Amino acid sequence: MELNVTKISYDLDSNSATTDIPVELGGNDSTTGQYVSARLIIKAEDLDTGKTLDDLTKANIVTIAKAKLVKEVTPSTTTA
Repeated sequence: MELNVTKISYDLDSNSATTDIPVELGGNDSTTGQYVSARLIIKAEDLDTGKTLDDLTKANIVTIAKAKLVKEVTPSTTTA
Protein backbone atom coordinates (compact mmCIF):
# COMPACT_ATOMS: atom_id res chain seq x y z
CA MET A 1 0.00 0.00 0.00
CA GLU A 2 1.32 3.41 -0.93
CA LEU A 3 1.18 5.89 1.95
CA ASN A 4 1.03 9.56 1.11
CA VAL A 5 1.51 12.55 3.34
CA THR A 6 -1.63 14.67 3.12
CA LYS A 7 -0.75 17.40 5.61
CA ILE A 8 2.28 18.81 7.42
CA SER A 9 1.94 21.61 9.94
CA TYR A 10 4.21 23.23 12.49
CA ASP A 11 3.53 24.14 16.11
CA LEU A 12 5.67 27.05 17.28
CA ASP A 13 6.62 28.51 20.65
CA SER A 14 6.61 32.22 21.52
CA ASN A 15 10.05 32.60 19.89
CA SER A 16 8.85 31.00 16.63
CA ALA A 17 10.89 27.85 17.23
CA THR A 18 9.19 24.64 16.12
CA THR A 19 7.96 22.60 19.10
CA ASP A 20 6.49 19.71 17.10
CA ILE A 21 5.37 18.78 13.61
CA PRO A 22 1.95 17.11 13.19
CA VAL A 23 1.84 14.96 10.05
CA GLU A 24 -1.17 13.27 8.46
CA LEU A 25 -0.78 10.24 6.21
CA GLY A 26 -3.24 8.21 4.20
CA GLY A 27 -3.35 5.39 1.72
CA ASN A 28 -5.60 2.75 0.27
CA ASP A 29 -5.36 -0.51 -1.59
CA SER A 30 -7.91 -0.64 -4.39
CA THR A 31 -7.57 -4.42 -4.73
CA THR A 32 -8.49 -5.18 -1.10
CA GLY A 33 -10.49 -2.08 -0.20
CA GLN A 34 -8.28 -1.51 2.84
CA TYR A 35 -7.66 2.09 3.93
CA VAL A 36 -5.18 3.62 6.36
CA SER A 37 -5.36 7.08 7.87
CA ALA A 38 -2.97 8.30 10.56
CA ARG A 39 -1.94 11.46 12.36
CA LEU A 40 1.49 11.45 14.01
CA ILE A 41 3.40 14.13 15.83
CA ILE A 42 7.13 14.41 15.25
CA LYS A 43 8.93 15.66 18.34
CA ALA A 44 12.57 16.54 19.00
CA GLU A 45 13.14 13.17 20.68
CA ASP A 46 12.33 11.46 17.35
CA LEU A 47 15.40 13.03 15.73
CA ASP A 48 19.05 12.06 15.55
CA THR A 49 21.31 13.72 18.10
CA GLY A 50 22.24 17.26 17.14
CA LYS A 51 19.25 17.79 14.83
CA THR A 52 16.39 20.16 15.57
CA LEU A 53 12.89 20.25 14.17
CA ASP A 54 13.82 23.45 12.33
CA ASP A 55 16.61 21.57 10.48
CA LEU A 56 14.21 19.17 8.76
CA THR A 57 13.33 19.28 5.09
CA LYS A 58 9.99 18.06 3.75
CA ALA A 59 11.70 14.84 2.63
CA ASN A 60 13.11 14.32 6.15
CA ILE A 61 9.68 14.86 7.69
CA VAL A 62 8.04 12.33 5.33
CA THR A 63 10.74 9.73 6.04
CA ILE A 64 10.49 10.19 9.81
CA ALA A 65 6.68 10.13 9.79
CA LYS A 66 6.50 6.90 7.77
CA ALA A 67 9.09 5.20 10.00
CA LYS A 68 7.25 6.37 13.12
CA LEU A 69 3.96 4.99 11.79
CA VAL A 70 5.53 1.58 11.17
CA LYS A 71 6.98 1.60 14.68
CA GLU A 72 3.62 2.58 16.22
CA VAL A 73 1.63 -0.17 14.48
CA THR A 74 4.18 -2.98 14.83
CA PRO A 75 2.94 -5.37 17.55
CA SER A 76 5.00 -5.56 20.70
CA THR A 77 6.82 -8.82 21.36
CA THR A 78 5.66 -8.72 24.98
CA THR A 79 2.18 -9.66 26.11
CA ALA A 80 0.17 -8.45 29.06
